[in-house]
Amino acid sequence: MGRNLSDVTVKLNVEQPSVPINMGNLAVFIKGEADKSEVFKSYDDVIATYSENDAINQVANGYFNQKQHGDKLILITYANLNTAADTYYDTGWEFATVVGSDNSNPEDEAATLSNYISGKDERFAVIAYPATETTVSKADNIHSKFGNARRTIVFASGKDQSQAFYGIGALIGAVANEVVGSVTWKFRQLGGVKTVDLTVPQIQKLQEANIITYVTKAGIDQTSEGKTVGNEYIDALHGDDWVKASIETELQKLLSSSKKLDRYRTD
Repeated sequence: MGRNLSDVTVKLNVEQPSVPINMGNLAVFIKGEADKSEVFKSYDDVIATYSENDAINQVANGYFNQKQHGDKLILITYANLNTAADTYYDTGWEFATVVGSDNSNPEDEAATLSNYISGKDERFAVIAYPATETTVSKADNIHSKFGNARRTIVFASGKDQSQAFYGIGALIGAVANEVVGSVTWKFRQLGGVKTVDLTVPQIQKLQEANIITYVTKAGIDQTSEGKTVGNEYIDALHGDDWVKASIETELQKLLSSSKKLDRYRTD
């Protein structure tokens, strides 16, 4: 028998099934000497441990400052990003970003994270840039660097990298934990994020590179678009992850509750 024609291919992992709840949790990767994972439930918990790391504080502040934020923030310290991501892949995150200790944008590490997520073809990498003329001037280069990554979100907000880190925390905190499929990522309001001080042509330049930013339309502050830098709708991909996680969970329940399941081949 030949394979059935289908538009959907689901690669399941029933040994470590994803759980289709709290699919808006964010992981923050930070360079360190040894791999470890920490879970934080509030902004106060974060600053109690990392009071001197502005980059982490800004992401956490933006995240927990949103009413709909996920139930936790995962901080992953890595010596090697790919190794740490594999080690802590099952700690309950759907979105991930990488920060530097000096508020510089670690583009090489960001590319590593983006490539890692692309290889998995699930979850999302989120990259922060300030909404400045400098970012506009290199929009094409940013798109060239990440443009083939269908699961990488690039968000430009704030006047510097510190504010940009707040912006990605706010973006994920405000939208990602809504009921999957119930919202678009465009037109969303983010608490504490200021709209960009750019001209219309500059904003269009960002949009042409599939870089999301924060603008005012009809007197309402809102996200400019809801796509990844690879020109995919975020809500559609998020829905794919929810479906996959639901199937994995239900299949694991079936395997655990059945005496035996026969396996059938379709090829």
